Amino acid sequence: MLRAADQDLVARDPAVPGLAVLLDDEALGRWLSEHMQTTARVRVRYLRHLRYKHATSCVLAGDVDLPGSGSPCLVSAYAHPDTVKMTKPWSVLPRDRCWGPPHSHPVERDV
Repeated sequence: MLRAADQDLVARDPAVPGLAVLLDDEALGRWLSEHMQTTARVRVRYLRHLRYKHATSCVLAGDVDLPGSGSPCLVSAYAHPDTVKMTKPWSVLPRDRCWGPPHSHPVERDV
């Protein structure tokens, strides 16, 4: 569930689709479970980096709990699909651990 301050931020910045998902631990866990194609509950165990730029982007890097192990993960949401910096954070992790939330414009990943 979004905290009040995060709800206010999301309301003030509709330009970044997926911002509400990135800021809501439960929603992000559900979204990651769906995109990792697992029925197990996935949650961000350790947040290493959260960078937000108004009307531009939000990038979250952390470790997620997976069934039986942990794994690094990078999730991002961008306001514009032509954002030049869009590819920069995606070079940090293996492409199968990088996603963008619903309605964002992530770099396509190889599966």
